Amino acid sequence: MDRFTEAVRNFFDRLNQYWITGDTTVLAKSAGCDPSDNVVRRWLQRIQQKQRELRRRRSRLLRTHTKVTIVQMEPGSGQTVRIIVDECVTWVYRDRHDYGVESRVIRHWQKWAWKKDHWVLIEDSTATEEVKRSADAAIVQDGGLSSSGVWGDEVQEMRATRTAYDRVRAQRYAELWWNSYNPGCIKFVDDDCTNYVSQCLLAGHRRMTGGQSRATGWWYRYGDASRQPQWSYSWSVANALHQHLVTEAQAKAVSDPRELKVGDLIMYDWSGSGRITHSTIVVDFDSAGDPLVNAHTIPSYHRHYQYLDSPAWTSQTKYTFLHIPDTVL
Repeated sequence: MDRFTEAVRNFFDRLNQYWITGDTTVLAKSAGCDPSDNVVRRWLQRIQQKQRELRRRRSRLLRTHTKVTIVQMEPGSGQTVRIIVDECVTWVYRDRHDYGVESRVIRHWQKWAWKKDHWVLIEDSTATEEVKRSADAAIVQDGGLSSSGVWGDEVQEMRATRTAYDRVRAQRYAELWWNSYNPGCIKFVDDDCTNYVSQCLLAGHRRMTGGQSRATGWWYRYGDASRQPQWSYSWSVANALHQHLVTEAQAKAVSDPRELKVGDLIMYDWSGSGRITHSTIVVDFDSAGDPLVNAHTIPSYHRHYQYLDSPAWTSQTKYTFLHIPDTVL
């Protein structure tokens, strides 16, 4: 396995350089394949999307840093190995007269094969924000059995009495957990974006409502040794959260993203169908005044709100810029 792990490490080292150089020959060599191979062409397309996004913002990519973690490794039939890899990429760019930093955790599902005297990357697919999950089809991992030690005793107080939205606390929570998961709350393996945003809102003292029916209100009920946690549809489903905030929490859609504040939300309808399927929270602004967002599903830190380099983005993508009121009447 030493030669295999070396091949994987070499590929991601070259991929890290590829964001800057765009040298398909070097990247293909590290993957043991031809520069015209589908794996290399898909990555060339992804990097070109990133470069176009930066040019549109009048920004220039300066350097990248990558940290790679092999999450799972499984020998396949013949001399093949399947792996799941988390690639944490940080881009440093010139933002007009300032500098910017963006990070993202990209999950890869790869298949490698031993051919003659070297390992060849024959499959490489990555996660996308284009997840269409129904309210009851969530796949979850362990977590959320108790609020003690993570949220603290003030959870019950927030549910009952708090009416002011603390944007700084919501932002701090978004920064703390952008690339990991609060063990005091449930984790959705394939579609965690709205669960993450709901946690940010709760950390900012947004008051829970309802609790009797999953179809009404916005709430999360912690589990214990004898029962599993429960939550409203609006806690974990983007379209349901949007409906709750607009109809029950006095949130207001604005036309200009520059009108938003830290702690506000940007929500996405990738196909223009009228159904929102992705949620993000505003954590900062770039030099042009455009919002930068944090998100889950694909963990993202200070990402430009337009998501032009996302595989989920289409020319029909519609954005909802949602201002959260500072107080609830």
